[in-house]
Amino acid sequence: MGLSTCKKSLKATYVLPWIQSPELALLGICAIHCVKEHGAFPALGSLRKGMLLTFFRTTLCLLFALVLGGLSAQAQISQLQVGLGAWPGAGLQAGHVLTRSVYTLEVTTSIDTELWEERTPVHVSAGVGTAFRPLGILRVIGRANYAYDLYFGVRFGPALTFLKNASRAEKNRQFSLFLDPYIRYTVSIGRQPVFAEIGSQRPSFRFGLWIAL
Repeated sequence: MGLSTCKKSLKATYVLPWIQSPELALLGICAIHCVKEHGAFPALGSLRKGMLLTFFRTTLCLLFALVLGGLSAQAQISQLQVGLGAWPGAGLQAGHVLTRSVYTLEVTTSIDTELWEERTPVHVSAGVGTAFRPLGILRVIGRANYAYDLYFGVRFGPALTFLKNASRAEKNRQFSLFLDPYIRYTVSIGRQPVFAEIGSQRPSFRFGLWIAL
């Protein structure tokens, strides 16, 4: 085997899986951290108090990475979330949801307004977040085939408020940061997945379509 062939083989065997799997990369980082701190994985009886705490944290990190890597490898689906929002105001929401077996990674934007208000405020926000899928655990363990799904998540990000004839003080308060805990329910009507969501960030009630990418 030539040197170039050997390098390609090593890259395909050891390097690519780490790049393609963030969970596996996290596992590797945890292992390197433990070796760096202790030189190896020592016996618990030989650990001092400070070393024991470090070893305990590293062990938890390893377990978390192993579980996350094993479960998330089961599924990965990319969805476009598009819908309407209401209360307070009325508006639109659009975002991208990367769905895995027990959690999601999400990016969303929304815009809403209150046309009936005298100064017609317009609210714009964009956030990133994640959600936990409790039914995903049951699917992984028991291969249960539920027709619906539940998500308990949180998003955070910047928000802007625009007002007609805004004063200098109102312009100074135009920018804010939001934290949006939410609950989402999804189900397929025919072959079309739809969602309904309630959260703390305006608009609080959101509903619409999930479109596979």
